Amino acid sequence: MLDICHDEMGAELARQWKLPEEIVAILRHHHNPDAAPEQALVRMLYLAEKILPSLGMAECVDPDIAEEDWEALGINPDDAGEIIAQALADSELALQFAVDVA
Repeated sequence: MLDICHDEMGAELARQWKLPEEIVAILRHHHNPDAAPEQALVRMLYLAEKILPSLGMAECVDPDIAEEDWEALGINPDDAGEIIAQALADSELALQFAVDVA
């Protein structure tokens, strides 16, 4: 309808709200981290979105993570399974905490 993607819209809103440029860059490039190669947080969000489907959370991204994606953050690709397993355990703890608090 607006002929704009959510990453572009998010970045523009962040800019209008005078958020730091680092946040604007994260929002703008989180689907294309190579466009902001100096932004480790962009790459982290990029990987996080790709991991979400394996945690049972809907996200419209290709869940395949290349070894280069891990290596760009200084992470050994052989550790990926352990990192994803820990993320799953942490998300289950967070969910249980939310249920207990409610």
